[in-house]
Amino acid sequence: MTTLRFHIDVHLQFLRDFLDHLERDVALEWAQIEKRNQNGDFPEYEDYEAAMDFPLFREKFSARAIINELNALVEEVLQSKAEPAWRLRHGKTEMKNIPSPVWEQRFGKIWELIEAYYGIRGSDIPGWDVYDKLRDMANAFKHRRGFRRFSNIFKKGVLDSSEAQYRATFENARSLLDGIKPFLIHVSTLKPKAEAS
Repeated sequence: MTTLRFHIDVHLQFLRDFLDHLERDVALEWAQIEKRNQNGDFPEYEDYEAAMDFPLFREKFSARAIINELNALVEEVLQSKAEPAWRLRHGKTEMKNIPSPVWEQRFGKIWELIEAYYGIRGSDIPGWDVYDKLRDMANAFKHRRGFRRFSNIFKKGVLDSSEAQYRATFENARSLLDGIKPFLIHVSTLKPKAEAS
């Protein structure tokens, strides 16, 4: 097992354990609120609703944290795989001699390097669809209050409002966490096209 593969496995396991703990904590909080409601601790329905805000926000913030950390892991793996091509392009073996490090490049450039160096199109990598959704979701939460790209919202000129905004839920976070592993494993095992031949 390579160091990169070990890093991927450990990071995914830590995120999975973190998500498990968060789900249990929120479920316990929901159960306590329901018990308090049955005991009549909320004189008004609005009090009951207000108590629900805490676990709802905790799930939202926790799911976003998982999604962002997962996206950071994917970016780290991609940058790691692009670094040899970046060094080769600059004719240098030492990073200190290269004008800017690979991690300062835009992701279009990262993919250009990976595709040329390893002789594979990104969209041909197993799990690409999960990668694409993860990246879009992380960027939507970070830059667009959860809204998807307009090109994905409007389909055939009609607004599909059910698909307009992502929701940060434990279910979405777990789906991405479980679905991204094949993509990461495949990327981590890419061989330069010169070696692969």
